[in-house]
Amino acid sequence: MNKFKSSSGAKLDVRPLAAAIMLAVAVGEVSAQAADVEVKPATGGNFVVKDSTGATAHFVVGDDGKVTITGLPGSPPLNSPVCFDPTSGQLGSCSSLVGPTGPTGPIGATGVTGPTGVTGNPGPTGPTGVTGTTGDTGATGATGSTGPTGPTGTTGVTGPTGDIGIIGATGNTGATGPTGAIGAIGATGPTGNTGTTGLTGNTGPTGVTGPTGSTGATGNTGPTGGTGLNGAVGPTGPTGPTGVTGPTGPTGVTGVTGSTGATGAAGTGPIIKDANGVALGGLLSFGNGPSTVSFTTQIWVYTSAKYTVGIDMTGTLITPTQIYYMGANCTGAAYLNSGGTVPRYMYGKGAFWSTANKQLYISTAASIDGDGRAVAVTGISYTTQEDPSTGACTAASGTPANKYIFPLTTTAQTTIGLPAQFSTTQNVKTPLQFP
Repeated sequence: MNKFKSSSGAKLDVRPLAAAIMLAVAVGEVSAQAADVEVKPATGGNFVVKDSTGATAHFVVGDDGKVTITGLPGSPPLNSPVCFDPTSGQLGSCSSLVGPTGPTGPIGATGVTGPTGVTGNPGPTGPTGVTGTTGDTGATGATGSTGPTGPTGTTGVTGPTGDIGIIGATGNTGATGPTGAIGAIGATGPTGNTGTTGLTGNTGPTGVTGPTGSTGATGNTGPTGGTGLNGAVGPTGPTGPTGVTGPTGPTGVTGVTGSTGATGAAGTGPIIKDANGVALGGLLSFGNGPSTVSFTTQIWVYTSAKYTVGIDMTGTLITPTQIYYMGANCTGAAYLNSGGTVPRYMYGKGAFWSTANKQLYISTAASIDGDGRAVAVTGISYTTQEDPSTGACTAASGTPANKYIFPLTTTAQTTIGLPAQFSTTQNVKTPLQFP
């Protein structure tokens, strides 16, 4: 309920819609014929509208006619001023006093922020005053004309663009190192000894000569004729019969064939062996090249299974050039770099070691032609490549699909004629043995 005080100080409870009438009846100061509601406080008293607690006065009309609205100082600011008529005191808008909006002045410099004051303790909330009756809504004043928009300030000149820094000169390309000397071809092994010729068998004895046949009887000499005319030559006398041939002697016994001499050893180059004396293969070349340890001598051997493979002095199998892979991190199908962008060939039974994967590779059977050569292929875009010395795996460089490369497949050391891997860090046991 809303409460009002009469001039005598008595309180009345009234409904909001009937507040004016009820108040007039209670005070007894309202004219029965008047349309206005008059409130006459006691002498020296004021007309006061308070909150519901009665502690805070929201609206005060003093006995001297002064009007006070206590909530104005703390209310949100609005844009339109309020004016009053100097004769009647009537309130109204001040549109007639509002001139056109001037141009926006420059924004002043931001002042230094003062220190934050100490937050005071909130005082107790006063009681809400009684809600007064709602007065008649006044006529809406005419809307003042909108002042002209101030001119837009001139845009400042854009500063010049700074100069582009000078690009540093490209460094000189380092000179290409000399090509390493080709290792000497191993000496030809000695020719094996010819086997001893078997002994010739003894000649059998000569057979006995048969007896000579008897000479036939001499014919009688005819009488000597007188010398006269040469007579006709007389016929030759018949030849005596040939004597009978003696019997042939028996054939001598054939001598025993001598035994065949042992076959001499096949001629070879020097044989390289591991520390256990197991033959690794014949020496093909001996020199420096890519290895797991820099400046370590590498030896290429020809194994009993007719494979060529490189071994360094640490006992590790080696690869003379990059191995390319189709997958990331040097995985997937593997290929050996041929070193060029034109068709290349190499001996078909080569073996190569991957330091990155600890795996032995050989040329695939499909890549070996009828002459025993491994045939390079092209048009395959690999993804990663392995450094032959360090085993470091990096992304493919250059134009991978434009290089000729040799397909590889995995195998074991025993397949290529070497002993099984000696340890996880050594393919063959060292020190190597030379003849």
